[in-house]
Amino acid sequence: MGRAAKEIAGHAVQRHRGSHELYRLFAEDGRLLYIGISHSARFRLMQHVRKPWWPDVARKEMERHPNRATALRAERVAIQKERPIWNVQARPALTSEECEYRLSRLAAAVERESNALDQSIAGARRDGHSFREIGNWAGVNHECARTVSARINGPLPPQQEGARTVSERRQRKSKTPNAIGATGAAVAENLSRLRKVRQMSQHDLAQALAEIGHPLHATAITRIELMSRRVDVDDLAALASALGVPPASLLEAAQCETCSGHPPRGFTCTECSATTPKASS
Repeated sequence: MGRAAKEIAGHAVQRHRGSHELYRLFAEDGRLLYIGISHSARFRLMQHVRKPWWPDVARKEMERHPNRATALRAERVAIQKERPIWNVQARPALTSEECEYRLSRLAAAVERESNALDQSIAGARRDGHSFREIGNWAGVNHECARTVSARINGPLPPQQEGARTVSERRQRKSKTPNAIGATGAAVAENLSRLRKVRQMSQHDLAQALAEIGHPLHATAITRIELMSRRVDVDDLAALASALGVPPASLLEAAQCETCSGHPPRGFTCTECSATTPKASS
Protein backbone atom coordinates (compact mmCIF):
# COMPACT_ATOMS: atom_id res chain seq x y z
CA MET A 1 0.00 0.00 0.00
CA GLY A 2 1.41 3.39 -1.01
CA ARG A 3 1.94 6.29 1.37
CA ALA A 4 -1.09 8.24 0.17
CA ALA A 5 -3.35 5.19 0.49
CA LYS A 6 -2.05 4.56 4.02
CA GLU A 7 -2.77 8.16 5.00
CA ILE A 8 -6.32 7.93 3.60
CA ALA A 9 -6.92 4.61 5.38
CA GLY A 10 -5.52 6.00 8.62
CA HIS A 11 -7.78 9.03 8.39
CA ALA A 12 -10.81 6.78 7.82
CA VAL A 13 -9.92 4.66 10.86
CA GLN A 14 -9.42 7.77 12.98
CA ARG A 15 -12.77 9.11 11.84
CA HIS A 16 -14.45 5.79 12.62
CA ARG A 17 -12.94 5.50 16.12
CA GLY A 18 -13.11 9.15 17.14
CA SER A 19 -15.97 10.84 18.95
CA HIS A 20 -19.22 11.37 17.05
CA GLU A 21 -22.11 13.79 17.47
CA LEU A 22 -25.77 12.82 17.41
CA TYR A 23 -27.87 15.74 16.23
CA ARG A 24 -31.59 16.47 16.25
CA LEU A 25 -33.22 19.03 13.95
CA PHE A 26 -36.52 20.65 14.98
CA ALA A 27 -39.09 22.80 13.19
CA GLU A 28 -40.29 26.08 14.64
CA ASP A 29 -43.38 24.38 16.10
CA GLY A 30 -41.17 21.85 17.93
CA ARG A 31 -41.78 18.96 15.53
CA LEU A 32 -38.73 16.66 15.26
CA LEU A 33 -37.63 16.64 11.63
CA TYR A 34 -34.47 14.54 11.50
CA ILE A 35 -31.94 12.62 13.64
CA GLY A 36 -28.44 11.81 12.42
CA ILE A 37 -24.84 11.24 13.49
CA SER A 38 -21.51 12.43 12.15
CA HIS A 39 -17.90 12.88 13.24
CA SER A 40 -18.37 16.50 12.11
CA ALA A 41 -21.96 17.64 12.59
CA ARG A 42 -21.22 21.07 11.11
CA PHE A 43 -20.04 19.58 7.81
CA ARG A 44 -22.92 17.09 7.76
CA LEU A 45 -25.48 19.85 8.29
CA MET A 46 -24.05 21.72 5.32
CA GLN A 47 -24.82 18.64 3.21
CA HIS A 48 -28.46 18.78 4.36
CA VAL A 49 -29.09 22.22 2.86
CA ARG A 50 -30.28 20.72 -0.43
CA LYS A 51 -32.95 18.62 1.33
CA PRO A 52 -36.55 19.83 0.83
CA TRP A 53 -37.12 20.02 4.60
CA TRP A 54 -34.00 22.09 5.43
CA PRO A 55 -35.76 25.51 5.29
CA ASP A 56 -38.09 24.27 8.07
CA VAL A 57 -35.18 23.71 10.50
CA ALA A 58 -35.39 26.27 13.32
CA ARG A 59 -33.44 24.59 16.13
CA LYS A 60 -30.60 22.05 16.51
CA GLU A 61 -29.58 19.88 19.45
CA MET A 62 -26.25 18.04 19.71
CA GLU A 63 -24.98 15.29 21.99
CA ARG A 64 -21.48 13.82 21.84
CA HIS A 65 -20.66 10.10 21.97
CA PRO A 66 -17.19 8.57 22.48
CA ASN A 67 -17.20 6.54 19.23
CA ARG A 68 -19.24 5.73 16.13
CA ALA A 69 -20.64 2.43 17.44
CA THR A 70 -22.12 4.11 20.51
CA ALA A 71 -23.53 6.93 18.41
CA LEU A 72 -25.14 4.46 15.98
CA ARG A 73 -26.89 2.61 18.81
CA ALA A 74 -28.15 5.86 20.29
CA GLU A 75 -29.34 7.03 16.87
CA ARG A 76 -31.28 3.82 16.24
CA VAL A 77 -33.03 3.97 19.62
CA ALA A 78 -33.84 7.68 19.21
CA ILE A 79 -35.32 7.21 15.73
CA GLN A 80 -37.58 4.36 16.84
CA LYS A 81 -38.70 6.16 19.99
CA GLU A 82 -38.97 9.79 18.84
CA ARG A 83 -40.20 9.18 15.23
CA PRO A 84 -38.52 12.02 13.30
CA ILE A 85 -40.54 12.95 10.21
CA TRP A 86 -37.80 12.74 7.54
CA ASN A 87 -35.71 9.75 8.63
CA VAL A 88 -36.14 6.63 6.51
CA GLN A 89 -33.95 3.86 7.98
CA ALA A 90 -34.94 2.27 11.31
CA ARG A 91 -38.07 4.41 11.47
CA PRO A 92 -41.56 3.04 12.23
CA ALA A 93 -44.18 3.38 9.49
CA LEU A 94 -45.62 6.85 8.93
CA THR A 95 -49.06 7.66 10.26
CA SER A 96 -51.62 9.30 7.97
CA GLU A 97 -51.01 12.67 9.68
CA GLU A 98 -47.26 12.35 9.16
CA CYS A 99 -47.78 11.48 5.48
CA GLU A 100 -49.95 14.56 4.97
CA TYR A 101 -47.34 16.74 6.67
CA ARG A 102 -44.53 15.39 4.47
CA LEU A 103 -46.57 15.87 1.29
CA SER A 104 -47.43 19.46 2.25
CA ARG A 105 -43.77 20.30 2.95
CA LEU A 106 -42.65 18.68 -0.33
CA ALA A 107 -45.20 20.76 -2.22
CA ALA A 108 -43.94 23.90 -0.47
CA ALA A 109 -40.34 22.98 -1.39
CA VAL A 110 -41.26 22.54 -5.06
CA GLU A 111 -42.99 25.93 -5.09
CA ARG A 112 -40.02 27.55 -3.33
CA GLU A 113 -37.53 26.12 -5.85
CA SER A 114 -39.74 27.19 -8.73
CA ASN A 115 -39.98 30.76 -7.41
CA ALA A 116 -36.20 30.91 -6.82
CA LEU A 117 -35.54 29.76 -10.40
CA ASP A 118 -38.02 32.31 -11.75
CA GLN A 119 -36.29 35.11 -9.84
CA SER A 120 -32.89 33.96 -11.14
CA ILE A 121 -34.20 33.96 -14.72
CA ALA A 122 -35.65 37.45 -14.28
CA GLY A 123 -32.39 38.68 -12.72
CA ALA A 124 -30.32 37.26 -15.55
CA ARG A 125 -32.60 38.99 -18.05
CA ARG A 126 -32.19 42.32 -16.24
CA ASP A 127 -28.43 41.83 -16.54
CA GLY A 128 -28.85 41.72 -20.32
CA HIS A 129 -28.50 38.00 -21.10
CA SER A 130 -30.46 36.66 -24.03
CA PHE A 131 -33.34 34.25 -23.56
CA ARG A 132 -31.36 31.50 -25.31
CA GLU A 133 -28.43 31.98 -22.91
CA ILE A 134 -30.79 31.92 -19.93
CA GLY A 135 -32.66 28.89 -21.26
CA ASN A 136 -29.44 26.92 -21.79
CA TRP A 137 -28.24 27.78 -18.28
CA ALA A 138 -31.57 27.16 -16.50
CA GLY A 139 -32.45 24.04 -18.49
CA VAL A 140 -35.71 25.47 -19.85
CA ASN A 141 -37.02 26.43 -23.29
CA HIS A 142 -36.07 30.00 -24.22
CA GLU A 143 -39.74 30.83 -24.75
CA CYS A 144 -40.39 29.71 -21.18
CA ALA A 145 -37.60 32.04 -20.03
CA ARG A 146 -39.23 34.85 -22.02
CA THR A 147 -42.60 34.21 -20.35
CA VAL A 148 -41.09 34.16 -16.84
CA SER A 149 -39.16 37.36 -17.49
CA ALA A 150 -42.24 39.14 -18.82
CA ARG A 151 -44.26 38.07 -15.77
CA ILE A 152 -41.70 39.38 -13.27
CA ASN A 153 -39.93 42.20 -15.13
CA GLY A 154 -42.79 43.27 -17.36
CA PRO A 155 -42.73 43.03 -21.18
CA LEU A 156 -40.16 45.06 -23.14
CA PRO A 157 -41.17 47.02 -26.25
CA PRO A 158 -40.26 45.04 -29.42
CA GLN A 159 -37.58 47.49 -30.54
CA GLN A 160 -36.04 47.68 -27.07
CA GLU A 161 -36.09 43.91 -26.72
CA GLY A 162 -34.38 43.44 -30.08
CA ALA A 163 -31.68 45.97 -29.25
CA ARG A 164 -31.12 44.46 -25.85
CA THR A 165 -30.62 40.95 -27.14
CA VAL A 166 -28.25 41.83 -29.99
CA SER A 167 -26.56 45.19 -30.60
CA GLU A 168 -27.05 46.81 -27.20
CA ARG A 169 -25.65 43.81 -25.32
CA ARG A 170 -22.61 43.60 -27.59
CA GLN A 171 -22.00 47.34 -27.38
CA ARG A 172 -22.29 47.35 -23.62
CA LYS A 173 -19.93 44.39 -23.26
CA SER A 174 -17.34 46.03 -25.48
CA LYS A 175 -17.41 49.17 -23.31
CA THR A 176 -17.13 47.32 -19.99
CA PRO A 177 -13.82 48.47 -18.45
CA ASN A 178 -13.46 45.59 -16.01
CA ALA A 179 -14.54 42.60 -18.06
CA ILE A 180 -14.20 39.25 -16.30
CA GLY A 181 -10.98 37.53 -17.34
CA ALA A 182 -9.83 33.93 -17.58
CA THR A 183 -9.64 33.39 -13.81
CA GLY A 184 -13.14 34.80 -13.30
CA ALA A 185 -14.42 32.55 -16.08
CA ALA A 186 -12.80 29.55 -14.38
CA VAL A 187 -14.49 30.46 -11.10
CA ALA A 188 -17.87 30.72 -12.85
CA GLU A 189 -17.43 27.38 -14.60
CA ASN A 190 -16.15 25.56 -11.51
CA LEU A 191 -18.88 27.02 -9.30
CA SER A 192 -21.61 25.82 -11.66
CA ARG A 193 -19.98 22.39 -12.11
CA LEU A 194 -19.38 21.73 -8.39
CA ARG A 195 -22.85 22.94 -7.45
CA LYS A 196 -24.49 20.59 -9.94
CA VAL A 197 -22.28 17.65 -8.89
CA ARG A 198 -23.56 18.17 -5.34
CA GLN A 199 -27.14 18.43 -6.65
CA MET A 200 -27.54 21.89 -5.11
CA SER A 201 -29.70 24.63 -6.58
CA GLN A 202 -28.66 28.27 -6.33
CA HIS A 203 -31.18 28.57 -3.51
CA ASP A 204 -29.55 25.63 -1.64
CA LEU A 205 -26.11 27.18 -2.02
CA ALA A 206 -27.40 30.55 -0.82
CA GLN A 207 -28.75 28.87 2.31
CA ALA A 208 -25.42 27.10 2.90
CA LEU A 209 -23.63 30.45 2.62
CA ALA A 210 -26.04 32.00 5.12
CA GLU A 211 -25.33 29.12 7.52
CA ILE A 212 -21.62 29.98 7.57
CA GLY A 213 -22.23 33.70 8.01
CA HIS A 214 -21.75 34.96 4.45
CA PRO A 215 -25.23 35.67 3.03
CA LEU A 216 -25.38 35.78 -0.76
CA HIS A 217 -28.66 35.82 -2.67
CA ALA A 218 -29.42 33.06 -5.16
CA THR A 219 -29.64 35.70 -7.89
CA ALA A 220 -26.08 36.78 -7.11
CA ILE A 221 -24.92 33.18 -7.49
CA THR A 222 -26.68 33.02 -10.85
CA ARG A 223 -24.91 36.20 -11.95
CA ILE A 224 -21.53 34.78 -10.90
CA GLU A 225 -22.15 31.62 -12.97
CA LEU A 226 -23.20 33.76 -15.94
CA MET A 227 -20.05 35.92 -15.52
CA SER A 228 -22.03 39.10 -14.95
CA ARG A 229 -20.86 39.56 -11.34
CA ARG A 230 -17.30 39.67 -10.02
CA VAL A 231 -16.20 37.53 -7.05
CA ASP A 232 -14.11 39.06 -4.27
CA VAL A 233 -11.81 37.13 -1.92
CA ASP A 234 -14.45 36.81 0.81
CA ASP A 235 -16.99 35.46 -1.69
CA LEU A 236 -14.44 32.95 -3.01
CA ALA A 237 -13.55 31.63 0.46
CA ALA A 238 -17.22 31.36 1.48
CA LEU A 239 -18.27 29.60 -1.74
CA ALA A 240 -15.44 27.08 -1.38
CA SER A 241 -16.41 26.40 2.24
CA ALA A 242 -20.08 25.94 1.36
CA LEU A 243 -19.16 23.50 -1.41
CA GLY A 244 -16.65 21.65 0.78
CA VAL A 245 -13.62 22.26 -1.45
CA PRO A 246 -10.40 24.28 -1.10
CA PRO A 247 -10.56 27.77 -2.65
CA ALA A 248 -7.94 26.75 -5.23
CA SER A 249 -10.47 24.30 -6.72
CA LEU A 250 -12.58 27.26 -7.85
CA LEU A 251 -9.63 29.12 -9.35
CA GLU A 252 -8.06 26.33 -11.38
CA ALA A 253 -9.21 25.59 -14.89
CA ALA A 254 -11.62 22.66 -14.94
CA GLN A 255 -9.90 19.41 -15.88
CA CYS A 256 -11.19 16.80 -18.25
CA GLU A 257 -13.51 14.32 -16.50
CA THR A 258 -12.10 11.47 -18.61
CA CYS A 259 -8.35 11.88 -18.04
CA SER A 260 -8.11 14.71 -15.45
CA GLY A 261 -5.68 16.39 -17.81
CA HIS A 262 -3.17 13.53 -17.60
CA PRO A 263 -3.82 10.60 -19.97
CA PRO A 264 -1.50 7.54 -19.83
CA ARG A 265 1.92 8.05 -21.39
CA GLY A 266 1.84 7.82 -25.16
CA PHE A 267 -1.93 8.26 -25.38
CA THR A 268 -4.17 11.15 -26.44
CA CYS A 269 -7.48 11.74 -24.67
CA THR A 270 -10.39 11.63 -27.14
CA GLU A 271 -12.38 14.09 -25.01
CA CYS A 272 -9.91 16.95 -24.46
CA SER A 273 -7.06 15.99 -26.86
CA ALA A 274 -4.51 16.14 -24.02
CA THR A 275 -1.36 14.10 -24.71
CA THR A 276 1.31 12.73 -22.37
CA PRO A 277 4.62 12.08 -24.20
CA LYS A 278 6.22 8.65 -24.03
CA ALA A 279 9.05 8.24 -21.59
CA SER A 280 12.42 8.77 -23.23
CA SER A 281 14.38 5.54 -23.57
